[in-house]
Amino acid sequence: MLDLLLKGGLIVDGTGNEGFYGAAGVQGETLRIIRGDVSSIEAARVIDASGHVVTPGFIDVHAHSGLVMLAEPRHEPKVRQGVTTELIGVDGNSYAPFKSHDDFLRFVELNSGLDGNPPLPGRWSSVAEYLSMFDRRVAVNVAYIIGNSPLRIATVGWNNRPPTVRELADMKALLREGGLPTWRLRRHGRARRAVSRGGPTRRHLSHSRPLSPRRPVPRPFPRGHRDRPPERDRGPHHAPVPASPEQRRRESATRPG
Repeated sequence: MLDLLLKGGLIVDGTGNEGFYGAAGVQGETLRIIRGDVSSIEAARVIDASGHVVTPGFIDVHAHSGLVMLAEPRHEPKVRQGVTTELIGVDGNSYAPFKSHDDFLRFVELNSGLDGNPPLPGRWSSVAEYLSMFDRRVAVNVAYIIGNSPLRIATVGWNNRPPTVRELADMKALLREGGLPTWRLRRHGRARRAVSRGGPTRRHLSHSRPLSPRRPVPRPFPRGHRDRPPERDRGPHHAPVPASPEQRRRESATRPG
C-alpha cells in the first residue's frame, strides 16, 4: 500500500524527455513512476492531479534567502512555486564564517536591501553553527557556498586594498576550515552534509584571481573592445538576443544592393 498516489497529471521527469500522463507513487522515502491503469493500486492518500503538471522539486541555484528563511522557515514564497532546494551564499554574500559579531551585523546592514534584515533565531560564528540553524527547521533543502565577503572582512577588514600574501593565506585557511564546497541538505527532517576538501579547494582558489595580490584580474575581451561579442561568438548555451532597432538600421544600411 502506498503512502501517497498522484494520478492523472502530466509528468515531466526532468530528464529532458517529453511529458507523459501517468501516476507517481510514494512509499516511505521512495518515489516511483507508474504507467497505465492505477485503479487497483491502494494508497493512504490519493491526489487527482488532472489538469496539472507533476515534476520533481525545482532547484533555485541563486537564492538570497540565507537570513529570511531562518526568520520564516515555512518559506512559502518558494515552496508554493515548487522550489525544494536552494543554493545560498551566492554573489559573495555569505553569512558565515564571521568571528566578529559586530562585523556580521555591519555586513547584514550593508546587504539589507538585497537579503533583508529579519529577526534571527540565534547567533553563530562558524559555518557549522550557521548551517545547524537550518537543520530540522526549514521547509526546503539548503546548499551553501562560502563567498568572498566574510573571508575578506575577517582578514583585510573593511579596507579598500588588495590583500597581502599573509592575508591571502588566512583567507585560504578560513575557506578550508569551512569546507569548499560545503553542502548541508535538510531532507525529511535529517541534516545531511558533504564536504569536499583538497583538490576542489585548490582548483577553485586557482581560478579566484581577485584573491591573488600578484595576478591581474583577467579581462573578458581584448583591450579596447568595449562591445559584447557577436551572437555567433558567445557559444551555444546563450539564447539569441534580438537586435535593437538601431542595430537593424545599421545592418540594413551596410547590406549590398
